[in-house]
Amino acid sequence: MRIRNWQRQGRRSTVILVNTNILMDVIASREPYDEYEKRILEKCAKKEVTGIMAAHSIPDLFYILRKDFSQEERRALLKDLCLEEAADYIVTRNLDDF
Repeated sequence: MRIRNWQRQGRRSTVILVNTNILMDVIASREPYDEYEKRILEKCAKKEVTGIMAAHSIPDLFYILRKDFSQEERRALLKDLCLEEAADYIVTRNLDDF
């Protein structure tokens, strides 16, 4: 999948909603998914696209990560995540629910 950079075309950045499963795949290095998903998150970090997540993903991730990360580590991982605007696309492996 190719993600367009709308900023290069003089338009606003594409906004994608990144599903909780995508974030978990990257954090847990789940193969074969994690390599492609890392590329998506890198595009978000470089501001080539705007990545957002649903508000409910924050407590979900906080709970799921409890086995592998301390409370302080989980808070640090989730500290900068927020929902700022509506998504143009949803990025997920779970096509049945979307």
